[in-house]
Order: sequence, then structure tokens, then C-alpha cells
Amino acid sequence: MSAETGVRLATVCRILAAPRSTIYARRTDREQRERGPRTELSDGQLTELIRAILDQPLFAGEGYRKVTARLRREYRVFVGRNRVLRLMRQAGLLAPQRVRGRRRPRAHDGTIVPAGPNLIWGTDATMAYTSRDGWVWAFVCIDHWSARGLGQRRPAGRSVCRSRADLRCRPGALR
Repeated sequence: MSAETGVRLATVCRILAAPRSTIYARRTDREQRERGPRTELSDGQLTELIRAILDQPLFAGEGYRKVTARLRREYRVFVGRNRVLRLMRQAGLLAPQRVRGRRRPRAHDGTIVPAGPNLIWGTDATMAYTSRDGWVWAFVCIDHWSARGLGQRRPAGRSVCRSRADLRCRPGALR
């Protein structure tokens, strides 16, 4: 209850449609401070310590995670990894990264059109269920020039390829 008005704070906040946490935060004159624990090292001192770690020839290129771990383990300096990342980025101490993207252009644009028929064939196999034979394998060969297909089916219980001749696509209808 307010000493000046005699009205409860919850009633005032409900009328003003303001959260009580805002009122409590404004009442106390807290200093605005950064989150997290305070460290004894300033940013400049920490940057010099990071430089000293990177000058030690243990690894070729150390990232901010490894530097943070070494700060904690070897120097007993407990700082956040985001702070280490920020300082390393500002000082230009991050290891160089590879540029992402393609190294060379593609061989083709995704369409394959040969110069003539019977040069490039595409093959595929799948299982299908038929009412007459049950599960069967369906083998298909497609000529990329004419888009004509040749097919063959085999019962699923038998061996798929019995001889080297079965591996070749032969003209003909589905058998």
C-alpha cells in the first residue's frame, strides 16, 4: 500500500495497465550494469593475454573456443566465450576461414542431351506389386537422346541377375 495515497500498488497497476515489475524497477535506483560476473581484467588486458596464448606454438590456428578453454584451464581466467570472440574479432586474431561456394563451374546445367541416339543410357530398378505375380523387380533403361525406355521385370523371389547378359539393356517390351 502506498504511504502517500493509501491505494494498493496492484490496483494502480491494473488501472494503468502497467506491469508491477516496471514500477519496482523504477523505484529502485539500481546502476545499469552488464550481465554476468565481473572480471579483474579489462578488455585491453584480456586481449594481451589472448595474444600471448596465440604466440605459444601449440597449434597452428586456434579459434575462440580453444582460446577460451586455455584461458580457463591454464590461466584460471573465467570469461565468456562471446567476449573472447568479440575481442579476437576486434583485434583481427581469428583464424582465416575458407570462402564458401563452388570452386569451379559445373560440368553441365543438369540436362543431359547427347549428340545422337544410343550414346548415353540411364538405368533404374524398383520393386512393384502386381496382382498376377506378386512382388516383382522392374528394370528400366532410358535412352537420353530419344527418351525411349526399355524394360524388363523379374519375380522378386528369384536372383536378379543370372548372367552377364542380364546386365545389358535389350530392346523389347516388358516380359
